[in-house]
Amino acid sequence: MASVARSNIEMKARVSDFAQCGLIAAELAGGEPQVLNQTDTYFNVRKGRLKLREDENVCELIYYERPDVSETKRSDYDRYPLTSPRQLARTLHSALGTKVVVRKQRLVYLHRNVRIHLDTVEGLGHFLELEAVVDAQTDISECASRVNELLGRFNIKDCDMVASSYCDLLESARHC
Repeated sequence: MASVARSNIEMKARVSDFAQCGLIAAELAGGEPQVLNQTDTYFNVRKGRLKLREDENVCELIYYERPDVSETKRSDYDRYPLTSPRQLARTLHSALGTKVVVRKQRLVYLHRNVRIHLDTVEGLGHFLELEAVVDAQTDISECASRVNELLGRFNIKDCDMVASSYCDLLESARHC
């Protein structure tokens, strides 16, 4: 199995009216979401983030780098599909140490090339993530424009935007 390296333009925000966001996302996508129950195990690394993602259908190792800023930002990532995640998780835990485990239910909608994620994260609450995939048909500036346009549709304000990953937010919550 080959890894897949890609880029996207993304943002994350806390949402107070999760149901309303669901209605907007369903309208934009023209239908109901795919429902995923995901567990992301983050490992200690010197730069970027390394996580093992598991859900009912897919297991993959994901490495990504992106700035921790609260505005729309570029994220470069590499995904590697797995067939035996438990063994790899033990090996990575032994070699690197587990940083944190994030459990969430993710509702996934698709609007054009933008993945709309409505997440309920254990211990953190409700979030909206928008990820516009950069590809041969859609460059970085067009992706950023689409994400920023959708921010308006979901009525996301600057104060709602989140700079950190769920991993970092959970770590911060543990130290309070």
